[in-house]
Amino acid sequence: GNIIGSEFAYDVSLADIKVTVNYKNGTSSTYDYSYNSENNLLEKTGEDLCNQVFSYLSKKGLTPYSQSIINGGTNSFPYNIILSFPSTEQKTSNNLTLCFKLEEIIKNKDVIVELSKYINQNKFDYNIFILIAYGESQHFVSRNLVYGSEIYAKSLSSTDNNVALNINLYSTENSVVTGSLGISAPSWLIKNTYNAYKSQEINQAIPLFYISQFARYRFNDDRVSGYFLINDIPCITANFNLPLEEQFKAEKVLENFLQNFYPLEKNFWDQHSVMVNFWGKNIWLSEFDIIRLILICIFLSFIFVFCFKI
Repeated sequence: GNIIGSEFAYDVSLADIKVTVNYKNGTSSTYDYSYNSENNLLEKTGEDLCNQVFSYLSKKGLTPYSQSIINGGTNSFPYNIILSFPSTEQKTSNNLTLCFKLEEIIKNKDVIVELSKYINQNKFDYNIFILIAYGESQHFVSRNLVYGSEIYAKSLSSTDNNVALNINLYSTENSVVTGSLGISAPSWLIKNTYNAYKSQEINQAIPLFYISQFARYRFNDDRVSGYFLINDIPCITANFNLPLEEQFKAEKVLENFLQNFYPLEKNFWDQHSVMVNFWGKNIWLSEFDIIRLILICIFLSFIFVFCFKI
């Protein structure tokens, strides 16, 4: 009842079929199928999806490499796909990872191509990695499941200054998840993300107020962010739910984020911060600002008590 049309594409050379379903709310979903040895039509999964994205990026002139998500390094299983963009300024240990889901990228592979083009055309004083993680959208939850983002987060060097931005292109809402597992992302990372959304007027992603201590409550946990945060890597999750004609805004938000991002080396991981959205303007109070306000309140209280006694 919610479907308004569908498109079919058949690749003779690969014997593949792509089905795009368009929904009334302006969104769409793409599904890839291939024939097995018995000539039965099956939806592509696992290694086939990885190979398809890897091949597509290679044909577009990019240089992806794979990261095994199981022990042994065999290529007969699904894997993470990574693109690396070294700093154009100087050699540095400041790294930013943009984390995508393979299951989402398969629907819109051009997002990675356009983002890579933007990175190559601009100068950044930090290294950028694009992670296309496998297994993030598995329908059945099990303790034995392997998630690509978890493997990647654990593989990062503790001697480097790593920061991560987790991106959900097809979420249920436009929002920013600022913490997970009781750990809050640093205020400068949250501020940069809010400003990036604001640059494209996606204002519903910005709350009326933000208090870092809310991260201690587990009602809004994000699994992928948690993998990074628990490994002492600042991370924030950016969710998008844009109609088909506005999906380009997600790329613009990411470009704005990259342009205004400052490496962890130039910041610190504050644990207490407050933000108030006052008439469309975000007013931030850092740990130092909060301490100053407390001291001022204490000083004024002493003056008030002293004057009252007189």
